[in-house]
Amino acid sequence: MFPGISVPDRRPRPVAVAFWAQATVAALLVVMAATGVIGALRYPDVSGERPGYPLGAGVLLAGAAGLAAAAAGLRRGNRIAYRLSLAGLTLPVAVLAAGVLGVGVTYESSFGVVAYGDANDLIAWIALSATVTAAASAAATVLAVLAVALLASRPARRFFASG
Repeated sequence: MFPGISVPDRRPRPVAVAFWAQATVAALLVVMAATGVIGALRYPDVSGERPGYPLGAGVLLAGAAGLAAAAAGLRRGNRIAYRLSLAGLTLPVAVLAAGVLGVGVTYESSFGVVAYGDANDLIAWIALSATVTAAASAAATVLAVLAVALLASRPARRFFASG
């Protein structure tokens, strides 16, 4: 505001870091949804056997939109956004748990419907998409746990109780 005079931010540092962690989780959910949609569009014969692609992508995109909207509210100190963030940050953990349990986007070895020339491309895509999804899922889970821990900290609780 004035040169040489710094005005401290009213928002505690844990809330600011939680905002960035939550925004990153939302972006990672979009990456995971895009990976599934790209696979479904590139390999309709294989993915056509699995009607869950659009539903899974829709759930991830809805979760990303909700987390992004709640993150914007966190920056403003909104108590409702605080509660929605705490609830919504469980989504990446649920997605990871579902993946561990075998629910979600997977490719089966049904290469009978894929022409021989496309099989190598499909195998490369499976490896790439599995790597991207696993990395995004792991990072989103770690960031979600970090954000929840920061939002549950005493400075954050006091900030949202007073706001």
